[in-house]
Amino acid sequence: MSLSARLANLSPEKRQLLMQRLQSSKSSEAVRQRQIQPQHPRPAFVPLSFNQQRLWFLDKLQPGSASYNTPIAIEIVGHLNVPAVEQTLTEIVRRHEVLRTYFVETADGKPTQAIAPAPVLSLITTDLSDVPERDREKAIARLTAEGAQHPFQLDTAPPVRATLILLGAQRHILLATVHHILADGWSVGVLTREFHALYTAFSRGLPSPLPDLSIQYADYAMWQRQWLQGERFAEQLDFWKQQMTGERPALQLPTDRPRPAVQSFAGAKYKLALPDELYRDLKALSQAQNCTLFVTLLAAFNTLLYRYTGQTDITLGTAMVNRDRPQLKSAIGFFANTVLLRSSLQGNPAFTTLLQQVSQTTVAALSHQELPFDVLVKTLQPERDLSRNPLFQVWFALHQTPMQKSLDFAGLQLRPIPVSHSTSRVDLSLDMAEIDRRLTCVFEYSTDLFDSATIAAIAQHFQTMLTDIVAHPTRRLSELALLSESDVNAILQTSRAPALHVDAEVCVHELFEQQMRRTPDVIAVVDGERSLTYRELNERANRLARHLRSLGVGSDRLVALCSDRSVDLLVGMLGILK
Repeated sequence: MSLSARLANLSPEKRQLLMQRLQSSKSSEAVRQRQIQPQHPRPAFVPLSFNQQRLWFLDKLQPGSASYNTPIAIEIVGHLNVPAVEQTLTEIVRRHEVLRTYFVETADGKPTQAIAPAPVLSLITTDLSDVPERDREKAIARLTAEGAQHPFQLDTAPPVRATLILLGAQRHILLATVHHILADGWSVGVLTREFHALYTAFSRGLPSPLPDLSIQYADYAMWQRQWLQGERFAEQLDFWKQQMTGERPALQLPTDRPRPAVQSFAGAKYKLALPDELYRDLKALSQAQNCTLFVTLLAAFNTLLYRYTGQTDITLGTAMVNRDRPQLKSAIGFFANTVLLRSSLQGNPAFTTLLQQVSQTTVAALSHQELPFDVLVKTLQPERDLSRNPLFQVWFALHQTPMQKSLDFAGLQLRPIPVSHSTSRVDLSLDMAEIDRRLTCVFEYSTDLFDSATIAAIAQHFQTMLTDIVAHPTRRLSELALLSESDVNAILQTSRAPALHVDAEVCVHELFEQQMRRTPDVIAVVDGERSLTYRELNERANRLARHLRSLGVGSDRLVALCSDRSVDLLVGMLGILK
């Protein structure tokens, strides 16, 4: 492919970022300095990367937590050469030092990487072939869940394990769990490609076809500490300090339950596949607006949060792959960096206007993605709150790494299996993925705060809003539909039904107080950018009533001020809220 064609295939954000970097690279020396050199001989003390250090610190705060376990489950159909599987996994661990790494403290309490000289991963085999078919699926689900939830001890052995479940001569399930301190999402793709190449060779008695890696993750960790210094570090830090300047209000999503004093990280997932036509329309809209699908979906998700909370200053967390150096493309390790994307929805702009702002924010974040998130947290020094994440409560990501529902090679059919991983690191996450030219949404949520029915409704509102966005992209954010036509008709039908059957002696304000006691922290009314919970609305109503009484206004005068239409509307609303 020609250079011009390759440039044309780049997203607008990447083209702009490329031009910025070409302008800043004034000599071959600048390019050479971006290369990562192997560190020989290795020092006695090998530091952790900034990303690793953050997870090591979190593990110290919450020992025994499985929140950062990354489970992988693959169903394998066909005649499996088990010795070749063991040989393949051993070779992958040999090639990548990071999979042989555990973390110990020095005498002065600093963490350091301890790298085992030889592969230490052993493949555990579990035979379920004799388990009755009716009980087998439950046993598989139990084993996969246990593998995902079982914690690692980071200071005793490399936090990686693998299990092969035997289900018969032609069916197996390979389970692998890796702590996030060793690998990120991109690494899973690297591991899959290497498994394919190595198993194909070893099952035929051939040697490894893969070349040795030019650098290891420990080299990267040492390089990173040297690279982020001086003017380079100051420029990155100044950018993010400016991005996060001023008050940063926590996102106040309406929840089903009050927020606990300490978050438990218990969570669940809800999956939604968007219609194919909607996916095509979203890509077409992105192209027409000269932005990426990531930007369009991020702007839409920001709009949804704005409609739920009424807040116009929204900060979301996301991940940048942080692998712009060729040496890192084929490496396993924790390179991805958390960055903050802050959007202003002030003034209820048109969606297309928000798109341009989000696009600019994303381009700027791409060019400053190397500042470790841990460094930013220490610099901003947010107020510590054990009930929530300090800098963002909601996460968004779009995974565009090529993925397949199934993979065929060496006479085998491989299919990834969803793994139940009952954790949530923030209040709400939306991970979207393009798989086989389809767009899927996975909502991960805190079960401390939300019920599954609430998340299902949020997902449906998001789909409805996306549909309205592609149909009316120039509408203002408040005008975009959240409810489908069938939802609206159902609500109208409910409001036309007999509203309430109550004792004639019960007053309207008493009915409202009954509702307030049932759901004190649920949003009761929204007016533009403001909203009130039932508790807040009740308190304000009581203050108003006391003020009116102090002025000598009685109940008979208040009734005279209300029109018949106002009373009908109020009764209808109370019927819906019952």
